Amino acid sequence: MKLLFTKQLSKTDVEKRLAIPTSSLRAFNLNVDACSVGFEAEDMKSGRIWQFQCTTRTKGFYSKPVISKGWVQFVKFKQLRVGDRVAVYKLNQNEAQVPYKIEVERKLKLLGKLVWAKV
Repeated sequence: MKLLFTKQLSKTDVEKRLAIPTSSLRAFNLNVDACSVGFEAEDMKSGRIWQFQCTTRTKGFYSKPVISKGWVQFVKFKQLRVGDRVAVYKLNQNEAQVPYKIEVERKLKLLGKLVWAKV
């Protein structure tokens, strides 16, 4: 399993779409002519399979990739907030039927110390 990216969620990430690093695009098998690709990701905590779509801009110099379709539903279901941290992983072809995994963590105070807890 390979970590594609981690990101601390911003207001836009929580309310509209998840902006992702351009360097992650190749892992989503988005070919040069396409501006979007659907994919499934398994929530590492619940095991639930989510349907997402990775899209890029069709105009301009920078592609600005985002995870759009399915993202807001995921945010609402998980009750995500600004400051939570998301990690997306890609599995090797022979590891599982669902090629991606998604994990969310929230910073909590536990016994006077800040820790990241799985959400």
